[in-house]
Amino acid sequence: MNLLEEIIVGATDDNVSTSNLLRKVTVVAHYLKAADVADWVRGELNGYKTVESLPRYRHNSITPVMGTWTGWGGNSSTQLLSSQGLPEDAAEVLFHVSFFQPISELEELTRLPEDPSQSWDPWQVVQYNKWNREGKGVWMENMQLLNARRIVSRASIRGVIDTIRNTALDLALNLHTTDENAGTLNGPTVADAPIATTVTNFVTNVWGHGTNLAFGDNAELRSKVVVNDVESLLSAARELGLAEDGIAELREAAEAPVPERQGKLKAVAKRVGAGALSLTGTVAAEVAGGQLDLLVQQFLGQI
Repeated sequence: MNLLEEIIVGATDDNVSTSNLLRKVTVVAHYLKAADVADWVRGELNGYKTVESLPRYRHNSITPVMGTWTGWGGNSSTQLLSSQGLPEDAAEVLFHVSFFQPISELEELTRLPEDPSQSWDPWQVVQYNKWNREGKGVWMENMQLLNARRIVSRASIRGVIDTIRNTALDLALNLHTTDENAGTLNGPTVADAPIATTVTNFVTNVWGHGTNLAFGDNAELRSKVVVNDVESLLSAARELGLAEDGIAELREAAEAPVPERQGKLKAVAKRVGAGALSLTGTVAAEVAGGQLDLLVQQFLGQI
């Protein structure tokens, strides 16, 4: 049984910890020379430091917020708060939660007897009281919000963990289908077009539409293409190594009438793959053609 098969079996076995499963993915990423896959595993095992680095399944989940109010004579009340009427960016900060913790910490949180919570900062409480006086959010007459905490359900945390395991499973299955020798010493790497496509699709699924994609030898080329943005497509193609004569063809195809656009763009990618258009970098024509096809799919909004 090779590593991919071990991951496939382990992802469906509750007795195999998610951490152990991910460590096997680390080895596969190393053999594939897939930097983005390695970054993903590192984040899952060690935790994430920035919002921008979070996979989309860990980012910005809405969560209930419980507030405690105090008033004259020692009166108090505890009830759910509302984001109604709050500025959109503030509501996102106060009523959403993102998961930065390593997978081991998330698993520990699911074992708690109660749902964990995250307290608002004091300044956020002060600001909510200000909005409260303006009639926004939950309005409590003659009372002040004393504290508030986001309630993070253990079920939602389990959902994140299940997504991580499913993501590892999908990657292993797709790699195994692409090449059963993937993830082995001296096996194929992201320098091979089929593996590059599989890894790119993985990256898109993890970080969402428009994310930076890794291509080429040692995954050194990273490009971002915005849907229907011709200049971003051309910039990415130049980074790929497409010479200016090819850039001119690509521009003409990208600016073609909509019914013709996809066919013309795919034709340019095929010409690159066949070596009919010049490349200035070290990427092989076949690989470059496959990578350009992926950039075209981004441009067309297909991935």
